[in-house]
Amino acid sequence: MTNVSEVKEPVCCGLGGSFSIKFSKTSEKIQKKNINALLSTSPDVIVTSCPGCMMQIKDGLHREKNKTEVKHLIEVVAENL
Repeated sequence: MTNVSEVKEPVCCGLGGSFSIKFSKTSEKIQKKNINALLSTSPDVIVTSCPGCMMQIKDGLHREKNKTEVKHLIEVVAENL
């Protein structure tokens, strides 16, 4: 059985359609806060159901030189059928 934990105070990923383009600095600050919150749980894998969040989280992890895997919820379900 895999250990599961949630971020205590989930935050928006900061991507938000064109938000990250129009307000890139604000988006980066949101992304950094989210990545710090996610990494505070010491995850082996980060799971989300939002493709936009997946992109933003992967980018944030890359910026932090962190190789934590990011998966879509459906991938996790399919792997465990």
